[in-house]
Amino acid sequence: MTGEQALVATIAAITAWEIACIRRGRHDDLLSRVMDRLRAKHIAIDIAAHAVILTTALHLVRRIPSGLDPYALVSR
Repeated sequence: MTGEQALVATIAAITAWEIACIRRGRHDDLLSRVMDRLRAKHIAIDIAAHAVILTTALHLVRRIPSGLDPYALVSR
């Protein structure tokens, strides 16, 4: 699998899940609502979720210097 295929598969899986939840009336299983519940229960999950989302977004748009990018660092 290529990086492009992995990205498309990830986006497709998330989109398919969200559509399935909406069509089945299972709105509480939408990923955003699941995250809301988890973040409300555990401050550590709230902080970690924000950190991971921000870090991943900055990594994908290449706004973190490679010497500080956690994804680049773990791949060395």
